[in-house]
Amino acid sequence: MVRATVWLSGILFVMLALTAVAGDKDREPLLKKRVEAYWEALRINDIHTVYYMEMGTVEKRLTPDVMRVLLDPPYRLVDYKVKEVKASGDEGEATIEMELTKAGFAGKSFAGPSQRERWTFINDNWYHGGPAEKSDPKTSSAP
Repeated sequence: MVRATVWLSGILFVMLALTAVAGDKDREPLLKKRVEAYWEALRINDIHTVYYMEMGTVEKRLTPDVMRVLLDPPYRLVDYKVKEVKASGDEGEATIEMELTKAGFAGKSFAGPSQRERWTFINDNWYHGGPAEKSDPKTSSAP
């Protein structure tokens, strides 16, 4: 009887592990779709969409005013390519190649650096960025 219980427990563990791996693969297409939507919104300067896809918005640590400042860099995104997307549990990663331009370049663009970014799965969707770091009261420098 004990042997059968151990055997069944082992099978249950393997099934749960396989389900977790399959769940990651099921999330990858959604992650890729979200990454592409995010970067397309950046390309067309759709601040509203980008703002609502940020993890900082979900955690209420990012305001629309701060988002506007962050999205006003000296370079403008001309094109992008999603090179790789990986999902592992509630964490995701995407690698993006960019083509940028700058005012005064007479419409000429140049390849920007490849960028690896973090994504977080929460509330049944993927959000750009990671959760806020929790500060440890033991290591805090506050008086």
